Amino acid sequence: MGNKQLGKLVLSEAQIKDGVKEVARQLNEKFQGSSVVVITVVPGGILFTADLVRELLFNVSMDYISCPHIPGSRDNNSPIAYHQNINIKGKHVIVIDDAIESGGTMKVSLRQRSSTSIFCSDLIRVTHPSGLNYVKSRAT
Repeated sequence: MGNKQLGKLVLSEAQIKDGVKEVARQLNEKFQGSSVVVITVVPGGILFTADLVRELLFNVSMDYISCPHIPGSRDNNSPIAYHQNINIKGKHVIVIDDAIESGGTMKVSLRQRSSTSIFCSDLIRVTHPSGLNYVKSRAT
């Protein structure tokens, strides 16, 4: 397969590693001794989630949201599928995606799920939508 780039390089490998470590540091500090549900937004968040959960020092259960869309599109009308394989009622939740462009996926998919807290984490944030708690890397 090789290391062919598909487009403009946004973050170097070193920046991604540093970003993952920084996000993990913040999450480990915040959720020390807790059990947390990590929800990955697929397809985009898969690789970031894989790197990140290896660095987490607290108990993690994992679930996912499917949200196919065109990268860069702010008018995402794709269906968001969250089948909720793990009950998040009364639990801390971290939603992980590669990039947050509008925050719509996070808001729509987790509205009225009765979790204790919802935090969102990403490596790239295009905008800073209101109403969401963020843990961010220094890469953005």
